[in-house]
Amino acid sequence: MPSNALEGRLEGCGVRVEECGDAELCRILEDRGYLEGEVIDALEAFYQAVRGKLFIRGGLSGWDAALAIVESCREPLKTFIVYLDLRRRGRLPRRGLRPGTLEFREGQRVYEVLILEEGEVTTYGSLAEWSRSAVADGRHPVIAIVDRNGDVTYYEARVSKTLS
Repeated sequence: MPSNALEGRLEGCGVRVEECGDAELCRILEDRGYLEGEVIDALEAFYQAVRGKLFIRGGLSGWDAALAIVESCREPLKTFIVYLDLRRRGRLPRRGLRPGTLEFREGQRVYEVLILEEGEVTTYGSLAEWSRSAVADGRHPVIAIVDRNGDVTYYEARVSKTLS
Protein backbone atom coordinates (compact mmCIF):
# COMPACT_ATOMS: atom_id res chain seq x y z
CA MET A 1 0.00 0.00 0.00
CA PRO A 2 1.38 3.44 -0.90
CA SER A 3 2.02 5.70 2.08
CA ASN A 4 -0.47 8.27 0.78
CA ALA A 5 -3.46 5.92 0.73
CA LEU A 6 -6.16 4.57 2.97
CA GLU A 7 -6.28 0.94 3.95
CA GLY A 8 -9.35 -0.72 5.35
CA ARG A 9 -11.57 -3.74 5.47
CA LEU A 10 -15.07 -4.33 4.20
CA GLU A 11 -17.69 -3.90 6.90
CA GLY A 12 -21.30 -4.26 5.89
CA CYS A 13 -21.98 -1.65 3.24
CA GLY A 14 -18.88 0.43 3.86
CA VAL A 15 -15.18 0.24 4.58
CA ARG A 16 -13.64 0.55 8.03
CA VAL A 17 -10.42 2.56 7.75
CA GLU A 18 -7.64 0.79 9.62
CA GLU A 19 -4.79 2.94 8.38
CA CYS A 20 -4.93 6.48 7.05
CA GLY A 21 -1.77 7.28 5.11
CA ASP A 22 -3.20 10.60 3.93
CA ALA A 23 -4.38 12.68 6.89
CA GLU A 24 -5.58 15.49 4.60
CA LEU A 25 -7.79 13.10 2.60
CA CYS A 26 -9.25 11.66 5.81
CA ARG A 27 -9.97 15.18 7.08
CA ILE A 28 -11.70 16.13 3.82
CA LEU A 29 -13.79 12.93 3.89
CA GLU A 30 -14.84 13.68 7.48
CA ASP A 31 -15.68 17.32 6.69
CA ARG A 32 -17.86 16.24 3.77
CA GLY A 33 -19.62 13.59 5.86
CA TYR A 34 -18.32 10.63 3.86
CA LEU A 35 -16.21 9.30 6.76
CA GLU A 36 -18.11 8.84 10.01
CA GLY A 37 -16.15 7.40 12.87
CA GLU A 38 -13.83 5.11 11.01
CA VAL A 39 -16.27 3.96 8.31
CA ILE A 40 -16.32 5.38 4.77
CA ASP A 41 -19.67 5.34 2.99
CA ALA A 42 -19.62 2.59 0.34
CA LEU A 43 -20.23 4.93 -2.59
CA GLU A 44 -17.31 7.16 -1.62
CA ALA A 45 -15.16 4.11 -0.82
CA PHE A 46 -15.88 2.86 -4.36
CA TYR A 47 -14.76 6.21 -5.78
CA GLN A 48 -11.58 6.29 -3.69
CA ALA A 49 -10.74 2.69 -4.67
CA VAL A 50 -11.11 3.52 -8.38
CA ARG A 51 -8.81 6.54 -7.83
CA GLY A 52 -6.19 4.28 -6.25
CA LYS A 53 -6.52 5.97 -2.85
CA LEU A 54 -8.20 3.09 -0.99
CA PHE A 55 -6.90 -0.44 -0.56
CA ILE A 56 -8.83 -3.32 0.96
CA ARG A 57 -6.93 -5.64 3.31
CA GLY A 58 -6.06 -8.85 1.56
CA GLY A 59 -4.44 -7.16 -1.41
CA LEU A 60 -7.45 -5.69 -3.23
CA SER A 61 -6.90 -2.39 -5.00
CA GLY A 62 -8.27 -0.38 -7.92
CA TRP A 63 -11.28 -1.86 -9.69
CA ASP A 64 -10.92 -5.17 -7.80
CA ALA A 65 -11.43 -3.30 -4.51
CA ALA A 66 -14.23 -1.20 -6.01
CA LEU A 67 -16.14 -4.25 -7.24
CA ALA A 68 -15.66 -5.99 -3.88
CA ILE A 69 -17.34 -2.96 -2.27
CA VAL A 70 -20.27 -3.20 -4.72
CA GLU A 71 -20.65 -6.91 -3.99
CA SER A 72 -20.60 -6.40 -0.22
CA CYS A 73 -23.38 -3.78 -0.46
CA ARG A 74 -25.72 -5.69 -2.73
CA GLU A 75 -26.71 -2.43 -4.38
CA PRO A 76 -26.99 -2.10 -8.16
CA LEU A 77 -23.75 -1.35 -9.99
CA LYS A 78 -25.56 1.45 -11.85
CA THR A 79 -25.73 3.48 -8.62
CA PHE A 80 -21.96 3.26 -8.18
CA ILE A 81 -21.35 4.12 -11.84
CA VAL A 82 -23.46 7.30 -11.62
CA TYR A 83 -21.82 8.23 -8.31
CA LEU A 84 -18.39 7.81 -9.91
CA ASP A 85 -19.43 9.90 -12.92
CA LEU A 86 -20.79 12.71 -10.73
CA ARG A 87 -17.64 12.74 -8.56
CA ARG A 88 -15.45 12.90 -11.68
CA ARG A 89 -17.52 15.91 -12.78
CA GLY A 90 -16.72 17.65 -9.49
CA ARG A 91 -20.05 17.03 -7.73
CA LEU A 92 -20.40 15.76 -4.16
CA PRO A 93 -23.36 13.36 -4.35
CA ARG A 94 -25.14 11.63 -1.49
CA ARG A 95 -27.88 9.04 -1.36
CA GLY A 96 -31.20 10.61 -2.30
CA LEU A 97 -34.47 10.80 -0.40
CA ARG A 98 -36.12 8.19 -2.61
CA PRO A 99 -34.93 4.69 -3.57
CA GLY A 100 -32.68 4.57 -6.64
CA THR A 101 -31.65 8.22 -6.37
CA LEU A 102 -28.62 10.33 -5.56
CA GLU A 103 -28.61 14.03 -4.86
CA PHE A 104 -26.08 16.82 -4.96
CA ARG A 105 -25.98 20.56 -4.40
CA GLU A 106 -24.77 23.10 -6.93
CA GLY A 107 -24.94 26.62 -5.57
CA GLN A 108 -28.42 27.06 -4.09
CA ARG A 109 -29.92 24.25 -6.19
CA VAL A 110 -30.29 20.67 -5.04
CA TYR A 111 -30.54 18.07 -7.80
CA GLU A 112 -32.14 14.67 -7.36
CA VAL A 113 -30.90 12.09 -9.85
CA LEU A 114 -33.04 9.04 -10.63
CA ILE A 115 -30.80 6.23 -11.88
CA LEU A 116 -32.02 3.96 -14.66
CA GLU A 117 -30.30 1.43 -16.91
CA GLU A 118 -30.61 1.25 -20.66
CA GLY A 119 -33.49 -1.13 -21.39
CA GLU A 120 -34.97 -0.85 -17.88
CA VAL A 121 -38.77 -0.90 -18.01
CA THR A 122 -40.61 1.97 -16.35
CA THR A 123 -43.77 3.97 -17.00
CA TYR A 124 -44.36 7.61 -17.81
CA GLY A 125 -46.65 7.73 -14.80
CA SER A 126 -43.97 6.58 -12.36
CA LEU A 127 -41.42 9.01 -13.84
CA ALA A 128 -43.93 11.86 -13.65
CA GLU A 129 -44.78 11.00 -10.03
CA TRP A 130 -41.10 10.88 -9.08
CA SER A 131 -40.48 14.22 -10.83
CA ARG A 132 -43.42 15.86 -9.05
CA SER A 133 -42.23 14.51 -5.69
CA ALA A 134 -38.68 15.78 -6.27
CA VAL A 135 -39.96 19.25 -7.21
CA ALA A 136 -42.29 19.27 -4.19
CA ASP A 137 -39.23 18.61 -2.00
CA GLY A 138 -37.37 21.55 -3.56
CA ARG A 139 -35.15 19.45 -5.82
CA HIS A 140 -34.45 19.68 -9.53
CA PRO A 141 -35.21 16.27 -11.07
CA VAL A 142 -32.65 14.70 -13.40
CA ILE A 143 -32.70 11.21 -14.90
CA ALA A 144 -29.37 9.42 -15.36
CA ILE A 145 -29.37 6.55 -17.85
CA VAL A 146 -26.47 4.12 -17.70
CA ASP A 147 -25.91 2.38 -21.03
CA ARG A 148 -24.50 -1.11 -21.52
CA ASN A 149 -20.97 0.35 -21.82
CA GLY A 150 -21.23 2.15 -18.48
CA ASP A 151 -21.60 5.60 -20.05
CA VAL A 152 -24.03 7.95 -18.33
CA THR A 153 -26.39 10.42 -20.00
CA TYR A 154 -28.38 12.95 -18.00
CA TYR A 155 -31.81 14.38 -18.81
CA GLU A 156 -33.80 17.11 -17.11
CA ALA A 157 -37.05 15.53 -15.93
CA ARG A 158 -39.65 18.21 -15.31
CA VAL A 159 -43.30 17.31 -15.80
CA SER A 160 -45.10 19.49 -18.31
CA LYS A 161 -48.82 19.71 -18.95
CA THR A 162 -48.44 20.62 -22.63
CA LEU A 163 -46.03 19.78 -25.38
CA SER A 164 -44.66 22.64 -27.44
